[in-house]
Amino acid sequence: MLRKMGLRRLLVMAFMSMSLSLAAQLPQPVLRQFTTLDGLPSSQIYQVIEDQKGYLWFATDHGVARYNGYEFKVFSSAEGLSDNTVFKMFIDSKERMWMQTFSGQLFFIENDLVKPFAFNALAKKIVGNSIPLGFFVDSLENVYFSCNYNGEYVIDKTGKVHLQLKFIKSHPFNQIFVDEIVKGRLLTSGNKLFIPSLPTYLYVRKFNEAYDSLFVDVNYSGQLFAKYLRDGRMIISLSKYLFEYKNGQLHLLNQLLAPITYLYEGKNDELWVSSYNGFFKVSTKNWKILNGYLEKEFISSTVLDFESGLWVTTVNSGVFYFNDAGVNEFKLNPDSMQEALCLTKGRNIIYAGFWNGIVAEFNSSGFNSTSLMKNKKYVNAMFFDEPANRLLISMEPPGYLSNGRYYPFASDGTKSLKGDFIRLQNGDMLNASINGLYKVIDDSLFFMV
Repeated sequence: MLRKMGLRRLLVMAFMSMSLSLAAQLPQPVLRQFTTLDGLPSSQIYQVIEDQKGYLWFATDHGVARYNGYEFKVFSSAEGLSDNTVFKMFIDSKERMWMQTFSGQLFFIENDLVKPFAFNALAKKIVGNSIPLGFFVDSLENVYFSCNYNGEYVIDKTGKVHLQLKFIKSHPFNQIFVDEIVKGRLLTSGNKLFIPSLPTYLYVRKFNEAYDSLFVDVNYSGQLFAKYLRDGRMIISLSKYLFEYKNGQLHLLNQLLAPITYLYEGKNDELWVSSYNGFFKVSTKNWKILNGYLEKEFISSTVLDFESGLWVTTVNSGVFYFNDAGVNEFKLNPDSMQEALCLTKGRNIIYAGFWNGIVAEFNSSGFNSTSLMKNKKYVNAMFFDEPANRLLISMEPPGYLSNGRYYPFASDGTKSLKGDFIRLQNGDMLNASINGLYKVIDDSLFFMV
């Protein structure tokens, strides 16, 4: 699971950066890049989505990649896609991952199998030589989609096609649309490829209402995105401009230096804004830019995972993992703490075991250390025993740390443990070492095999 993997990844990165004094510095942002060397099928990424299991899905020009926190699994033409360029993805009410390819055909993944939409022939015919712009699948399995030049369509579950909105290509102006096709779901589209010399009109339709028509007095570049915030505000980005649509009018909120490509609402009154030149953290209270990152990258989308880590996709450089909370860098004295060998998590504390028999307890404000043995035997492995609120330790001699004091296990002569502790589903605590399998019961250690 990604949620379990994320903490370990951050811990490793934190302790790799340890250097040599006693001061704890302010948190620094974490940024890690994923490319084809890490298993992505391509470094050209169009969208990222997190599913209900915590897996991340990436739409690329070489299929769709799923990341479980350890490795990428790729779904491409070899698994059943008609073409490998996937622009958009969507998770339906049955938790199936849908995807739309460059040809306009739709597929979904169910039980790790790629399955085609039953009426792909109709979808492909409608799209023709135009460009698919987006899609949505409702709980009745009606498929809504749009494509430039043609319009917005619905293919219902019986295969009947309904024209929702017909584009008029002969209009001497650019038409762009924001259509609330079902309550809370916005679909954006346009009548043609953008022509800068022509005026631009925006049409906004809320669910079961008529269209509002607005002249857009900005230098529009063809990029359009719209979303509802959790408080009900509709936010629309046009080119490099950020607007709120309210009472039939557009209200300018901010202007970036480059066209906006994607909007993602964070957890603490912030909006993550992707653009041609980096991504930005914007306050949804006063709409000021708080921070900006990767300003040389063309950002295509962003998503927050269950651990509040931000995943950022780019058109040319793969995927970046960004943790805005940052990681504390603790600088340690090498004379007293020699080489961290193992890590584990306790109650709001991170434990580190060192070569010279020291266990350190880290939190956001600093750390404390406990010397376990005068003879400085190294710490092999640790496990936090949550029910007993103690830290089990594999070393010579094995034991546990409780309230700052180390207690060796009572045993039948076992002098050392080198393996990891593991708790079985029935609650038994075992340790598999090179010299046998052991079981921990209360404050005692028993040899099993």
